[in-house]
Amino acid sequence: MENSSTAHRGRWAAPAALVALAAGLVYLNSLGAPFHYDDYETVLTNKNIRIFSDLASILLHSPFRGVLFLSFALSYHLTGADPLGFHLFNTIVHMMNAVFVFALVRQLVRRSGNDPDERHAPLVAGLLFAVHPAFTEAVTYISSRSSLLATTFYLLCVLAFLAAADARTTARCVLLYAASFATWVLGLLTKELLATAPLMLIIIDWLVVTGPGNRRAMARRLLLPHGLFLLFLAAGLSFRVYIFATR
Repeated sequence: MENSSTAHRGRWAAPAALVALAAGLVYLNSLGAPFHYDDYETVLTNKNIRIFSDLASILLHSPFRGVLFLSFALSYHLTGADPLGFHLFNTIVHMMNAVFVFALVRQLVRRSGNDPDERHAPLVAGLLFAVHPAFTEAVTYISSRSSLLATTFYLLCVLAFLAAADARTTARCVLLYAASFATWVLGLLTKELLATAPLMLIIIDWLVVTGPGNRRAMARRLLLPHGLFLLFLAAGLSFRVYIFATR
């Protein structure tokens, strides 16, 4: 059994490594790029990110994007004001995202049963994501890190949600749903794009997990786990509207 599990992991390791390698190589020439435009205000002249232990200053600099500025503070803590460190961070995150896309498509293909080998579509999707020029600005422009990190948390949220649906024990199911919810909240504190995730999870659940024909099960799942996401989203949106209305 252990040898079979090891062989199964090894079967996916090579294509996942290829996807990560492609994502890194395509942006290798951007590592030496300097700071540009908003980078000066976001990083170079931003005194709030210079002391990594001062979490209050970092998170309150932009409360609705605290996780993003925490990542800038981490980059500054590790490499100072050298743009190489910031570009390297962005590139590594993009490599991770490409592997997460590979993993997500693998899960979707496995559920559909349309690819007997289950490796072709995930590999093609991962490679397309890795090298597609649409991500050039997000990777090479330091201030666009919000898009990269938001993608990371979005993908992790969906992957954890799908894993929870396959969990064999209640404890593991709850843990994975909690992980999905936690990564979604972290994503919301990175970029507002994650506000669409609850709707996306409902669509994925209906089409892939529960199935369009199982309306009763879907109705129950709209209460939990989806109800928790929607309730938190409504509370967050209300709070944000209140903050902007009272400024």
